[in-house]
Amino acid sequence: MSINSIRTRSHISHARGASVIGFFAVLGLLLANAASAADTPDILSLGGGGYNFDKHRENRRSLDYRVDYQWGVSLLPLIVDSFNSVEPFLQVHPVIGFEGNSVGALYGNGGLNLDIPFLYHGIFTWGEAVGAFGKGHDLMPMGATIEFRSQLELGWRFDNDLRITGFISHISNAHISSQNPGAEIAGMYVHIPVSITGKK
Repeated sequence: MSINSIRTRSHISHARGASVIGFFAVLGLLLANAASAADTPDILSLGGGGYNFDKHRENRRSLDYRVDYQWGVSLLPLIVDSFNSVEPFLQVHPVIGFEGNSVGALYGNGGLNLDIPFLYHGIFTWGEAVGAFGKGHDLMPMGATIEFRSQLELGWRFDNDLRITGFISHISNAHISSQNPGAEIAGMYVHIPVSITGKK
């Protein structure tokens, strides 16, 4: 491997790291100014399911577990006041989380969840996150330390804001590495309201 190749990879790695740091810095600034804007509870989410559930080889599959924290503040009105009019129909919330599996993989991440309530008690959530991934004893490396997670949830929101949802998510490095096998996870969440800041 040439010195130029090593330098190029080093620059790319630093750029990726700077992008992640920048993302969390912006998220922190939004949260710092958001205390008065909360109108739904913060939510502590506990979940689990099947990691690589779509793989045919049993040694590729494992159990997934996860815990997330979603702030109740809705970010859209903080960006543009006119978004207040759509707030009853959709909300964007910051979220941080930790995920692991039964073969030792660990994934710390942060991102945004788009909540769309429907039919009084229905709730649909689309989430996007980025974080650092360690493969543990998994036989299938993910190809990079920086990994992205896309997730869809569908479930029921009770009157007290407790939610029960099913999820399907995909983790991959978005081809920032030449090796990008990705992982598919399906399971269920219990979302527990832990605050009622801003609720009337």
